[in-house]
Amino acid sequence: MAKLSDLRLRFWITLAKRLIYTVDDSLTFLRRLRHGRPPAGVPGNNPVLLTIPTTHGYLDAQLGPASYPHAAILLCHGIGDRLSYWKGVQTQLSAHGIVSLIFDYASYGRSTGTLSVQTLREDTQAAYAHLRASAPGLPIFLLGFSMGTGIATEAIPHLSPAPAGLILCQPFLSLRAAAAQITRSHLLARLIPDVWNTAATLPSLSIPLLIVHGDADRLFPLHHAHTLHAAQPAATLVIPPGFTHPGGYLNPTLTYWQPILNFIKRHMH
Repeated sequence: MAKLSDLRLRFWITLAKRLIYTVDDSLTFLRRLRHGRPPAGVPGNNPVLLTIPTTHGYLDAQLGPASYPHAAILLCHGIGDRLSYWKGVQTQLSAHGIVSLIFDYASYGRSTGTLSVQTLREDTQAAYAHLRASAPGLPIFLLGFSMGTGIATEAIPHLSPAPAGLILCQPFLSLRAAAAQITRSHLLARLIPDVWNTAATLPSLSIPLLIVHGDADRLFPLHHAHTLHAAQPAATLVIPPGFTHPGGYLNPTLTYWQPILNFIKRHMH
């Protein structure tokens, strides 16, 4: 029988997928407009679909190859995302010699399994192992976006060897804090499991950390990023101007991604 906390997590994620569109009204429009198209003039390789076996079945995933790779990155997407939304990012990374892998969590898309904190951790471990096998000898980085920042941070102690670095894009402090922000209700947020407390976890991590947060994010305000940076002052904080919550992957220009490319280059040895 499922634990109560898992049931509450599933309920919240289902609810948040609906609420999130009313908080940031640019999401639906931009997704339909761009739908994962790469920026003009970016000559990267096309991502390919694949499946990754897990203890609960398999994960749908999308691998972005690179012709002359020097690093690899595992992408943990947000609460309402699809693999296709990230094609532009993967093409951009490919053009800069970075192999990328993004995967759908259990119960997302065609991925099998039941969503829970433990299952999401196991999914991340399986995807990380697959990327290491697909890019042998390359330094592996971990990037989380929105909800994926909590998933990625929580997974770090369970990944071996440790990633070469962690990148948090449009992060929140904890799932409960994210719920309070989206619902505008601290009372309702108290019903949400207090998991993915990134603000509490970051001080214990010893790998390089980059925090990227667009200043036009209407879903998670900039103070989330500043609070996380205060929790881990050794981190690098970058604030790309004009980017909404989904702007970094729906409009993957170098304004947003160059600091990420620079971070990877700086820490890939």
